[in-house]
Amino acid sequence: MLIKIVLTLLGTALGLMCAFVALVLGGMGEGWTAAWPFGFMALILFPAAFYSLANHKRWPRFGSLGMLGLGVVLDLALYSMTVSQGIKFFEREASAGWAWIGLWSVWQIAFLAAACLAPARPSPV
Repeated sequence: MLIKIVLTLLGTALGLMCAFVALVLGGMGEGWTAAWPFGFMALILFPAAFYSLANHKRWPRFGSLGMLGLGVVLDLALYSMTVSQGIKFFEREASAGWAWIGLWSVWQIAFLAAACLAPARPSPV
């Protein structure tokens, strides 16, 4: 029980960090603002991912795989928004932008781990 609470709180903390760093990278509208909506989505996606990881025996595998599909769609949308805003804004952020992308990927890795650990059919209890 404790591990489930800790993992969910960890997901919440990482989601808050991802949202905060996305806001900082935007620099009051002068920087890489394409990350903003994804930072706000992280507030939901990170806790959900870590909750599914903590409850992988009861979480359906297809649920985690569906969330991975959503991750691919969101990654493509992030790429598209970055290109349409202008790649120079991302390049100006240099390593901080790449660090944020790494942080953004953590929720997808958590869903991948939950999908790998989940049984083919979730247990009822």
